[in-house]
Amino acid sequence: MRAISILLLGAAAAAGQVFEVASIKPGDPASPESSWSEGNGEVKIRNMTLQKLILFAYTVKEYQVSGGPKWLDGDRFTIVARLENRERSRAVRGGDPRLHAAMQALLAERFQLAFHRETRDLPGYALLPAKSGFKLRPVEAEELNGWSTGSGNAKFTRSSLAEVASGLADIVGRPVADRTEIAGVYDVKLQWAPDDRPDAAGPSLFTALQEQAGLRLEARKVPVAILVVDRAEKPGEN
Repeated sequence: MRAISILLLGAAAAAGQVFEVASIKPGDPASPESSWSEGNGEVKIRNMTLQKLILFAYTVKEYQVSGGPKWLDGDRFTIVARLENRERSRAVRGGDPRLHAAMQALLAERFQLAFHRETRDLPGYALLPAKSGFKLRPVEAEELNGWSTGSGNAKFTRSSLAEVASGLADIVGRPVADRTEIAGVYDVKLQWAPDDRPDAAGPSLFTALQEQAGLRLEARKVPVAILVVDRAEKPGEN
């Protein structure tokens, strides 16, 4: 592994955290499996495409990445990287902006990633109150919040409706814009019959939203921030 010397700009400079050393090797093109683990200031990424690395580094979804070389979502890479200052980096975890900044710096340095941003209108959904009425009651806002999903279920804890919309976008695979104009944070639990289990009993996701939360998804085009990849190069193995 070799040390990375990076000129820190923007988020990386503000976050003050970069990878001190990083090893990048080709992944297994025959395997669709990938993994990500972190601990004690070290990040291990196995068999992941550059597109997936961009999704993490810039906190965007698949439909928000456009352009780039043909291998962007084909070739896979295995990366072992260590954050500078191991004592300070022990507390860095996946959602920490310092780790996102370090990944951004790594992609610029080793993959020569260059991009620009655009706003495009894409087919998606607007999140709106159901015609039968909004059913959720606000809860006290606390520092910890989040959401989790499974096959036919989703749970949002102390989440704004904008955060609920973002989580729903991952489920439906399209952008979802919060158009409820409802403030506050909420605990939301949804259960539905997943599309990949035709024998499962229960409502569709769209019906579950209306019946269980008093919300609905309306198909419409919504403005989406797009990251357009202008250049990317495969890193040399080390």
